[in-house]
Amino acid sequence: MSELQVRAFTAGVVAIVQKREGDPVQANEAVVIIECMKVQIPIPSPRSGQVVRIHVKVDDMIEEDQVVFTVAG
Repeated sequence: MSELQVRAFTAGVVAIVQKREGDPVQANEAVVIIECMKVQIPIPSPRSGQVVRIHVKVDDMIEEDQVVFTVAG
């Protein structure tokens, strides 16, 4: 199993963390939702597998290109 780090494509605040470490995830399923200018933006998994690590928590300020979570599969 190879691991892939998923990065934020915009800056914002973490609004919701929908998965926990160890949870299975499907391709295109949202793992984290960030809020930017009062708009909620999902950050989906690019592939099916397992969430290995969540690098952020609710209310964290994140920057564009910051690692948000790691998925293996």
